[in-house]
Amino acid sequence: MAPEAALNEPLVRRVLTRVLDRLDAQPQAERTHSIRINLDAGTAPEIHAADSLSARAVAWASIDGAVAAGWTTIGYRKHRRHGAREEREPYLDFDWPDAVEELMREKLSRPRKATSYASQWRIRLTQQNLPISATSLAKLLAAPIEISTRSIDEVLSRFLSIRELAREPLLLREVSSRVFGGFQRSSTVVPMLWQPSSIMMSAPLPSSRSFSTFMCPPGRTPFCSSRTLSLLNG
Repeated sequence: MAPEAALNEPLVRRVLTRVLDRLDAQPQAERTHSIRINLDAGTAPEIHAADSLSARAVAWASIDGAVAAGWTTIGYRKHRRHGAREEREPYLDFDWPDAVEELMREKLSRPRKATSYASQWRIRLTQQNLPISATSLAKLLAAPIEISTRSIDEVLSRFLSIRELAREPLLLREVSSRVFGGFQRSSTVVPMLWQPSSIMMSAPLPSSRSFSTFMCPPGRTPFCSSRTLSLLNG
């Protein structure tokens, strides 16, 4: 069966949908193994509970068409002496390059799920290998700084630039101004003049390789956020 015709068969579409479900549940960075789909009675009733031999042949032809197109590989847990193909516990393995995955998503109207901002923040921050304690890193990972008008790379770059100010005798409001100066204020970077309570911010000092904690009383900082700057050095 031709690949385009195979894509219109319910069995093939069901199997591909399950593959996409698994891919969507697995972050791109964690994809290290192929996905295996068993062609058992639950997944492939068109094969195991076919109304006729001809109907079963059509189902197998659709699977063979997907294999011939290079979308999957087929294997069997039992040797051919155990009988017909469906009796040999068949399975399909999927290890798609990006081009094939995009084709499948287009055909099944399943656009790729966008990685959340928080996940991107955690991935990028972890890649920095910052010389801070595991406790401090965990708190940084859990407090993504998001500014709607700026890309995550630009925000992270500005945030990490705090390290370059370590040798300057700056007040917290000056650190805040230099790091986020010029950024449009948003729900996460807001004027602290209207905040009712103090916040705490961790910043590196020349005398220490780790983050040290500062108290920021209300009304003293032009703009910063209790959510994004409460980086406590526990």
